[in-house]
Amino acid sequence: MNKPDEGNKLRSVIAKSLAEHIGVEADDIKDDDFFFDDLHMNPTELSDFVHELETLSIDTTKIDMEELETFEDLLDQISQGES
Repeated sequence: MNKPDEGNKLRSVIAKSLAEHIGVEADDIKDDDFFFDDLHMNPTELSDFVHELETLSIDTTKIDMEELETFEDLLDQISQGES
């Protein structure tokens, strides 16, 4: 599998998990959605979700919670952690 396919698969897994976590459809989550404004999450919910990603074997050690604003920020930080 090449890198773009891996990225798309990872995005899909994370979006599905987030959708289940906040009670929306995965297709409704866009890369430029802000966690607090668009997805209506509070800081505790976001933190809980990041910890939930660990159960999916996603390395969250490189995630800087203070830098997370959008779904794309999360994807970028996770991708940087995998390289």
